[in-house]
Amino acid sequence: MLPSDAAAAAFDAMVHFIKVTLRVILLVGLVVAIGAFFTGPSRAAIRTRSGFKSGTEWIRNYGERRGVSTGPVGQWTYHHRRGLRIGAVALFALIFVFWGQPTGVVVIVLAILLLLVLGLIELIGRPAAEPATADQTGS
Repeated sequence: MLPSDAAAAAFDAMVHFIKVTLRVILLVGLVVAIGAFFTGPSRAAIRTRSGFKSGTEWIRNYGERRGVSTGPVGQWTYHHRRGLRIGAVALFALIFVFWGQPTGVVVIVLAILLLLVLGLIELIGRPAAEPATADQTGS
C-alpha cells in the first residue's frame, strides 16, 4: 500500500498528462474541423476563399506594378501549387507527430505557420501572362 502523499502525487501526474493530451486532441480536432470547413462547398467557405484569392491577387498586382515579380519561380509555383500545398500540410503533420510532447501552444503555432506557408504559396504562385492580342493592345 502506498502512502497517501505518494498516491496523490502519482494520481496528479497521471491526470496532468491526460488533461494535456485531451487539450491537444481537442485543438487538433478544431484545426482539422476549421480546415475542412474552409475547403468545403458551403457559401461561407466559397466567399472566404474568393476573398482570400482576390486579396492575394491584389497584393501580387500591387507588387508587380512597383517592379516586384516572381518571374519563372512564380509560374513554377503556380503550376505545382497542389503538390506544394499537400507537401506543406504533410510536413507540418510530420512535425506535429514527431514533436516530443506537443502542447496546445505547439498546435496553434504550427497551424499559424502552416497558414503562412500556404499563403506564401498562393502569393508567389502566378499564372503565366496571356499573350496580348491585337484587340487588347489597341492596334
